[in-house]
Formats: sequence, C-alpha cells, structure tokens
Amino acid sequence: MQHTATNPSKDAEAFIALYFNIKNIKLSHVLSYTIKPVIYGSLAAKLACVPNRFALITGLGNTSVKSEQELAVAMERFISNQILILKMSKKSRKLAEKSLT
Repeated sequence: MQHTATNPSKDAEAFIALYFNIKNIKLSHVLSYTIKPVIYGSLAAKLACVPNRFALITGLGNTSVKSEQELAVAMERFISNQILILKMSKKSRKLAEKSLT
C-alpha cells in the first residue's frame, strides 16, 4: 500500500490482503501509524476480531494541504477527517468540527 496513492482498486486489494494476514496470524494487538494504516489497519483488525486496536496519528499529512486536488484526494481528506472526529471525545469532537468547517 502506497501512502500517497489514490487508486481505490489497489487499496481494496491491499485491504483484503491485510485483513486475511491479520486474521491468519490471530493478533491480540494492532498499532496503526499514519493515516492510511490507521483507516485500513483499524478496520481490518476490527473485522478480524482483534481485541486491542490502537491508532497513532501525527501531523496533518498531505491530505490537509489546500490546493487544486483530484476527486480521490478530496474524498480521502473528507473520510480521514470524519474518522478522526468519530475517534475523538465529545468535547474534542465539537472543537474539531468547528475547525474543519
């Protein structure tokens, strides 16, 4: 999985492979780092019934850079922002929603 790629079919293939790897290894913990592994790794770990899942997100990443962007990059930014908001506490979520609008 390439961190800057925006090819949905390659991402889907990588996600399916990741899911089966996690399921076959029977992990008890998953620590995801950076935005794509947090999104795909956390979801794959949840579907594979991993009991302990942790996310580590640093910086704003390249999806927060405001410039002319392709539809796929804009969608990735929207999805990553929504996932971040869902993972936050209620108080932090309200502050984040205000700053993203």
